[in-house]
Amino acid sequence: MDRLAQLHLLLAITETGSLAAAGRRLGRSPAAVSRALADLEQRVGTTLVERSTRSCKPTPSGKRLAESAGRLIEDYEGAISLPSETAAALVGTLRITAPTGFGAEQVAPLLLQFLDRHPGISVDLRLLDRIVDLIEEDFDLAIRIGRPREGALIMRAAGTLRRSFVASPAYLEEHGVPKSITDLAAHRLIQHGDGGNDAPWTFGKPNGAVFSVAASGRFAVNRPEPALAAARSGRGIVAALSSQVADDLTAGTLRLVLQDHEPPPVPVSVLYPPSRKGWRRVSLLADFLVSGLGSLLSVGTNGSLPD
Repeated sequence: MDRLAQLHLLLAITETGSLAAAGRRLGRSPAAVSRALADLEQRVGTTLVERSTRSCKPTPSGKRLAESAGRLIEDYEGAISLPSETAAALVGTLRITAPTGFGAEQVAPLLLQFLDRHPGISVDLRLLDRIVDLIEEDFDLAIRIGRPREGALIMRAAGTLRRSFVASPAYLEEHGVPKSITDLAAHRLIQHGDGGNDAPWTFGKPNGAVFSVAASGRFAVNRPEPALAAARSGRGIVAALSSQVADDLTAGTLRLVLQDHEPPPVPVSVLYPPSRKGWRRVSLLADFLVSGLGSLLSVGTNGSLPD
């Protein structure tokens, strides 16, 4: 294994916390990884990784070398990509993950636009409603709703989503428009998620405080699409992200209620591993998604949605 490959290996071990995971990432057997790490430690004259049966943790020397290796590899990959990754000749496949509904409705159309601009690039989009480990599962970029927890990733803010409460005009005409949270006791509430019919609803106050109230209904489902269909048919009030109801609000098939009690907007972010920072196709896609999603999400977070 050459010296640059050894640095790749040390960085993979540090990021994944496992010799086996580093081997899977680099396509090497655990035995080959162990031998290569031992060779590197012998060459530098010190222990770089503390091994245990459960995990691997870099020593202070290993952490310093891994940080330097990350910068070196980033500069190297950025340099060798320049001859081929000109504005007219970007090439390669990008593996991307996004939440199922948001990814299908908002992200996929933007990716098709990006592909039209860069015919040498291919995209492998995985719509998954779970937190994907980008490093362990070898993804180039992720779109996340909510506050990301992975401090090791590079994060770009793309905007925010409102969590709105909506119902059909026919339902509101028959049952009345709720003016306060206490009015919900007299209304049919449509639930979606994993909590079932008895899951509490969360509301916000003008001063920024957030509180939950007990709620019950007759229809619960683990996906938002059937819940929104039920709301359109006049079955009750539903809570949904602004991106999920934007077309309905524009068309008038759903109306906003309890706007003064919406929770704080949730952030939408574009994330990618530090090891991809020097890849021009990744940075271009991140810029494109931040701009495109920002334009889409500005509708519904600044009061511009119809009432």
